Amino acid sequence: MATFSQFFTPPVRQEKGSILLIVLVLMLVLATIGLQSMSSTSLQERMTANTLDKDISFQSAETALRTAEEWIESQAGRPTAVSTCSSNPCNVWTQGTISYSSNYVNSTFWSTYARPYNSASATTPYYIIEQLTDTYTDTSSTGDSVKTGTGGSSSDSTAYFYRITARGGGNSGTSIIVLQSVYAKTF
Repeated sequence: MATFSQFFTPPVRQEKGSILLIVLVLMLVLATIGLQSMSSTSLQERMTANTLDKDISFQSAETALRTAEEWIESQAGRPTAVSTCSSNPCNVWTQGTISYSSNYVNSTFWSTYARPYNSASATTPYYIIEQLTDTYTDTSSTGDSVKTGTGGSSSDSTAYFYRITARGGGNSGTSIIVLQSVYAKTF
């Protein structure tokens, strides 16, 4: 008589492990896709951080630039430009006194010759004001675009030009932005 286990015993097969190989290859493909996704996300985070740092640098340099323009505008009389300064930083330098050629990124140069602007940035923004040798005198009776706005008087229509150079840095200290503007004012 046959027993129960004889009827339900599975037949013996020769298994070759091909399904195991397929699963291992699929796991390898999924792991590679996961690593690529993580690498891409990490790269995007670094790019975003660098963009933010550059934006902070630009904003701090622009704020220093505007502060220098406001300082010039607030002067009742023409400030005296100097070519040598006994107690740095001086307010206004004469044109050509300061050489910027390789000093745009040198923080020692900026802390020696420029005026600091206090900001929330980790890197202190600075600005330098230079009086340019060019002036403009309005001799017409109709006026000129240099004379429009505030700052001019009817007795003196000579506009004095100032080059303002500002340097700002981001929070990481690796992003540096340098901006320049020319500002004209009649006193």
